[in-house]
Amino acid sequence: MSFMMANAHSVVLQKKIIRSLDWRDQINWVPVQSVSSSTKTKAHQVTGINMYEEIYVVTNKDKVAIGYRAIQEIISVLPSTSWLTWFFQLSLIEAIGHQLYQYISKKRHQWFGRLPYYEAFS
Repeated sequence: MSFMMANAHSVVLQKKIIRSLDWRDQINWVPVQSVSSSTKTKAHQVTGINMYEEIYVVTNKDKVAIGYRAIQEIISVLPSTSWLTWFFQLSLIEAIGHQLYQYISKKRHQWFGRLPYYEAFS
């Protein structure tokens, strides 16, 4: 699974946490800045979402998940959190999760700031 994030500041902590939970080495981190411009354009045409605004996950089966669904995918592949997958798929939790994800996504730079690219992905 490839995990693409644009929010550099929180990436450092998130990478450490997720890597520690990724015992099977299932997640491959790809900085959104290294994604080709044609892929970014294609993603925007398909989803209507700028890749810099949302978390993207590409599964081993080439399924693309964005935003809250990306969080669900990550939870489902981590051995220590996979048992929570059913909970995050409940309709009420999904509805709240999507709204909460959007709220955090809009406020993240205000709360966490931005780090230079080399710091976030080193």
